[in-house]
Amino acid sequence: MNYSTIITETKNGVLTITLNRPEKYNAVTNELWIEFRNALEEARNDDNVRAVVITGAGKAFCAGGDMEGLKSYWGNHIGFYKKLELTTNLSIRTLAKFPKPVICALNGVAAGGGVGIALASDLIFASEKGKMSIVFTNIGFTLDSGSSFYLPRRVGIAKAKELMLTRRIVQAQEALEIGLVDRVYPVETFMSEVMSFAEGLAQGPTYAYAFGKKLLNESFDNSLDSMLDKEILMQLVCFETQDYHEGVNAFLEKRQPSYKGK
Repeated sequence: MNYSTIITETKNGVLTITLNRPEKYNAVTNELWIEFRNALEEARNDDNVRAVVITGAGKAFCAGGDMEGLKSYWGNHIGFYKKLELTTNLSIRTLAKFPKPVICALNGVAAGGGVGIALASDLIFASEKGKMSIVFTNIGFTLDSGSSFYLPRRVGIAKAKELMLTRRIVQAQEALEIGLVDRVYPVETFMSEVMSFAEGLAQGPTYAYAFGKKLLNESFDNSLDSMLDKEILMQLVCFETQDYHEGVNAFLEKRQPSYKGK
């Protein structure tokens, strides 16, 4: 599918989604949210896609919401509600529930909704020029795009409040130290390192990853007994996959498994 605000490319089992409004630091519009969600929905059922990388064109990852677009909703509370629910929130829900591994390749600054996209990804790999800022309150706005859910889970409630109240820019190295990102790479090798890791995930047991993500996501709202029950159900499904049989056979034969995502 052709898109206006994102670029998609699939190679070696990895779908790369590039937010593509570099002249606006990839600020998100309704159209971008919709195209982003559509790309994920297509990838969900595409057997050729077994991992996803999200990055930004140009110097920034994503500067958050497009201010001109937000201003157009002044006085239109119902329209603004629908905009948040049907574009922003629906996209974040789609990303959060996406069954295949997702890496945010933080190539530059992420702010506002850009932080939401990053935090809803499974892993955040940053270039040395990557940075984040929880800047919602700079314009009298509050947290959105799932940031209120994911930020304290990443850094703890106290640090989340500090980042929200100070609105300061967190550079890549500090972000790594406080758990806001998972890895930091030199600018020169950044995307090659990200893609190498993603291609490794794309060769893995896709269903096992999906069920593992689902279990971890549900663990916050369930008891140990409930999670043990869910684990059994997920293992029973894995038990019927080709990848499980391949994994066991490879282990017994002392060779590397060749998973097919089936």
